[in-house]
Amino acid sequence: MRYHQNENVDRQFNDGHHRASFTVYILSFSGAALISYSCLREEDFDCQRTANELVDGIRKQIRWLSFGAEPNLFVRYHPLRPFIHWYYGSKVNSIVSRSLDDSFETFKKKEDASSRSIVNLAFNAFISGKTEGDLVANTRHRTEEMEPFFKKICLPQIKLFLFSGHDTTSSSICYTLYLLSKHPAALKAVQQELDTVFSADPTQISRQISENPHLLNNLPYITAVIKESLRLFPTVSSTRDGEPNFSVTDAQGRNFPTENFLVWVNPHAVQHSTDLWDAPEEFIPERWLGERRKEIKRGAWRSFEHGPRNCIGQELAMIESKIVLCLVVRDFVVRDDYKTGGKDIHGEKAYQVQLSQPARDLPCRIERV
Repeated sequence: MRYHQNENVDRQFNDGHHRASFTVYILSFSGAALISYSCLREEDFDCQRTANELVDGIRKQIRWLSFGAEPNLFVRYHPLRPFIHWYYGSKVNSIVSRSLDDSFETFKKKEDASSRSIVNLAFNAFISGKTEGDLVANTRHRTEEMEPFFKKICLPQIKLFLFSGHDTTSSSICYTLYLLSKHPAALKAVQQELDTVFSADPTQISRQISENPHLLNNLPYITAVIKESLRLFPTVSSTRDGEPNFSVTDAQGRNFPTENFLVWVNPHAVQHSTDLWDAPEEFIPERWLGERRKEIKRGAWRSFEHGPRNCIGQELAMIESKIVLCLVVRDFVVRDDYKTGGKDIHGEKAYQVQLSQPARDLPCRIERV
């Protein structure tokens, strides 16, 4: 990922009238990192500054999703929804398919074993026939063409990474920047850690990370800040199929059978519980450091869920969040620009809405440090 020092940041975000959505900016920034370095070819989509067909298609497809919770019935049952969703879905499929073909041709020519991108790892497994089961038993030799069934398997897996990480990671980054602006001491500690690990020149961070990605493992306080942000504002949740012999017991001791029901694991309730956390409504990154970390109860933090069905992209999400913070917080502070007296929930104006995004896409102002 290349970092662009944006000379027009004041014009884009601080014009005094239009409350620009920082979420949209981060969607493109985070999406570029995910698409370029984890799934498709290693290239710069430059979607911080220019429109990108793939990122635009993904965002518009997400915009037209409905999970049955939309209170506006016209929006929920919009007659054009399936056609628009199909159109942008086909557009994304076409772009990813072309990129897969191009990546496979490049892979065959240079046989680059040094690349550890998801797609290159899949190509290596495909050609060597080392994937699980007998799915590619007929390809245990060098191949010049990508088998149709292999592409059929790859497409939904790549889209899963794109869709799952695109919106949730951008929201968690927004919340992390938002919380840092509310807690100057934590922001200062983050900046000091960056000064210790990286060059004093912020413009060199991108180059240093590219040359030595393991530097991201030397950021314990930033990791703690991200985890604490995810605790306060978890961006995903999950459901499980109920079972005949499994019931849920409430605080009054009542049992609720789960058979024929979906059990929704709500991390927000768990991670704000006074039974599991000390001062659960407070932003305390230090709870994740040193001896205090041992006080965190097992299963109390479920931002990526827990157990064998936890989030497959959690490491990717953490790396993306670290990279964005490294490139932003020494130059800029993101302050919310909510109206005084506007709607809030328990005093929080940046409360989470349907897809766990900040309310009103976090209207904000960007200040240079």
